[in-house]
Amino acid sequence: VRALTHMAWADGTLDQREEAMLRKLYPKLGLTSEETEAALLKSDDAPDLEELPKLIPGKAGRYNLMKMFLELSFADDSLTFEEFEIIEKVTEVLEFEQSELERLRQEIVDGQ
Repeated sequence: VRALTHMAWADGTLDQREEAMLRKLYPKLGLTSEETEAALLKSDDAPDLEELPKLIPGKAGRYNLMKMFLELSFADDSLTFEEFEIIEKVTEVLEFEQSELERLRQEIVDGQ
């Protein structure tokens, strides 16, 4: 959750479309309304992305997480350098191949 919030705030603002996406997603991840409100607040503490593989051990879960990151990065119709850096780091720590990432990116773009 912290990693997704960090991604949404990477460009310094929380766009309405990013916020709407997170408000829809966080309850599905088990957050209450209060927890969702708290999670949406900007934090200067960057999450430790190196911990993601321990939290999401399976390939299917990692695929879904990467999809969430990519959908969030495209939510406001622009991909900033900061967002790109986070995507690159998540790709690395989740051991995604560039070809897998490109296939997933294309799937998201085609679905919009």
